Amino acid sequence: MGYPYTRFLDDPTWAFTHAHSLFPAVMPNAFRTDRTQIGLVLHDGVREVELSSITDTYPRSTVSDVLVVAAERAFVRTAHGLELLPRVDFDSAPSLDRVRVPGRPDAASASDADRWAADRGLVAEPIHAAGDYPTTSPCATWRAMRRDQSRPGPPRGSSIRRRISRSKAPTGMSV
Repeated sequence: MGYPYTRFLDDPTWAFTHAHSLFPAVMPNAFRTDRTQIGLVLHDGVREVELSSITDTYPRSTVSDVLVVAAERAFVRTAHGLELLPRVDFDSAPSLDRVRVPGRPDAASASDADRWAADRGLVAEPIHAAGDYPTTSPCATWRAMRRDQSRPGPPRGSSIRRRISRSKAPTGMSV
C-alpha cells in the first residue's frame, strides 16, 4: 500500500507481539500481588450469557481470578442444555474473597450458596438476579465492577464533577 507505518505487513518474517497493546491494561496492576479470588457458583438453569459475563469480564480487569464452584462436583445443566463441570465443589474450594451467584437460582440452590458463603464469612452476591442481564443491559457487569472494584470518584455536586459535566463529553457518555 505504500504507507510508511504498514511496512511490517510487507515482511512475512515480522514477529507480532501484542505486549505493547496490553501495556495500558497491565501496568496499573503490574506490581499488585493480591488478586481478588472470586467464586462463581454454578446452579441448574443458569444462562450461559450470565456465566460468560463474569468469567470473561472480571479476569480481564487483571485484578481478579474466577473459580467456578458448585454444591457438588457433578455436571450442571444450563438453561439451554449445556452441561458444565465445576472445577471444585463447596467442600474442596480454596479460600475466596468474594462469592458471586449468577442469574436466578431456585430456592434450594440459593439457600445452599448462601449457607456455604456464610460458613466462610462471605456473602453470596447475586448478579443479574433483578433482570439486569447482559443481553438487555450490556454494561450490567461493568457497572458491578465499577461499583465494587474502583476507587471512589468525586462526590456528587463537587466542583470537579460539575466541570467534567460541562466539558464536551462524547455522545453517549455520562459522568
